[in-house]
Amino acid sequence: MTQRVIARDGFDGYLPTACYPRRREVVVLEGAPQGVTVEPELVAWAARRVEEGEEFLLAFKCDDSHFKVVRVAGMEVDSGVYLAEVD
Repeated sequence: MTQRVIARDGFDGYLPTACYPRRREVVVLEGAPQGVTVEPELVAWAARRVEEGEEFLLAFKCDDSHFKVVRVAGMEVDSGVYLAEVD
């Protein structure tokens, strides 16, 4: 999903995005600081919207050419960094 958004809109203005698959809900955080490591604050922001027992995914720009996706399901946390490929 993140790659499709980047391909459509570019990567310069990419905003942190939380996805709640069970509810099929996507929320974008406008006004988030960029170029600073704010991962704990972003995860906390996304976690505040979680319903009981629900997993979420959080994608955010981590530098000029990469984004990170964090998956949180209960106490399990996984993450990966991906190249933002803009055609």
